[in-house]
Amino acid sequence: GFYLSLGNVSYYTRLFAGANYGAFSRGYGLLFFDRTPGCDQRYFLDCLRGSGISGLLVSHLNWVPEDFPFPVVYINDVPGGGEFNWVNHDNFDGGRQMGRHLARLGHRRVVFIRQNNVAQPLADRYEGFCAAFREAGVERVPQYVFDGRMSRVEQAWERISAEHPGVTAVACDGDNVAIQFCHHLRRIGIAVPEQVSITGFSSLPEVQNLVRVTTMDEKPLEIGYHAADALIDLVEGKRRPPLREKMPLELLIGDTSCPPPSGH
Repeated sequence: GFYLSLGNVSYYTRLFAGANYGAFSRGYGLLFFDRTPGCDQRYFLDCLRGSGISGLLVSHLNWVPEDFPFPVVYINDVPGGGEFNWVNHDNFDGGRQMGRHLARLGHRRVVFIRQNNVAQPLADRYEGFCAAFREAGVERVPQYVFDGRMSRVEQAWERISAEHPGVTAVACDGDNVAIQFCHHLRRIGIAVPEQVSITGFSSLPEVQNLVRVTTMDEKPLEIGYHAADALIDLVEGKRRPPLREKMPLELLIGDTSCPPPSGH
C-alpha cells in the first residue's frame, strides 16, 4: 500500500507512478490510501492496520504508529523518535549543489526561501545551501519561511528588499515558489536573472514547461521505484530493518541564474 496525500504538484503523482512500477516489477499490486478531510485519524489508522496489505510506503508528512503488523518505509521524510525505515533524497547535498552553483557564479548577497518550518527535507536543503556558502566565505544565509506572517511572494520580496538591499539571488526550496518569484519580479520591472537570479527545487514539469528554472531534479519516478523495491525486500525477508538510504539529486541549470550584476 501507499499512504500518500497527492497535494497540488506533479511530484507526488510521479512518486506514486514510480512506486507502482516498482511493485508491479516484483509481482505485487499497489493500493492507494489517503485520509479524507474530516476522517478520524484513529479510525483511518485502524483501517490501514486491518487492510490486509503486506507492507506500506508513506510520504508527504504522513505518519503511522511503529507497531503496525507489516513493514513501513517512509519516502523523503524522517519521522522523529523511532527506528523507522526510510528512502530519502539527499536533500543536504542538493542544497549544497545549488549553493555551490550560485557561489561559483559570484553571488554572495543571497537569501533562502522555505515553504514551511516543519518538513525535515526542507531544513536539510537549507543547511546544505548554507554549507556551500560557508565554503565561499559567507557565514550564514538569511532564510525566510512562509507562515502566518508571510504567505505570499509579494510580502516576501518586500521584506527581503528592505532587510537585504542589493540581494542578487533568491534560492527557493521548491519550483512552485521559484516561478512565483520570477513572475513577481518581472512584473515590478526587475529582470530575472540579469538583476536577480532565482533557483528552485524538484524540477516540476508544470513549472519547467513555463520557465526553465534552475533547479534540482529529485527524480521521483526513480525514488518511488527504489522505495517499493526496498519495501518488498523487507516483506520477503531479503533485507533487515532499519533501512536507511539516500538517493542522489541532479543540478539542472536553466534560464533563471547567471552571474550577479557588476558591482555586486
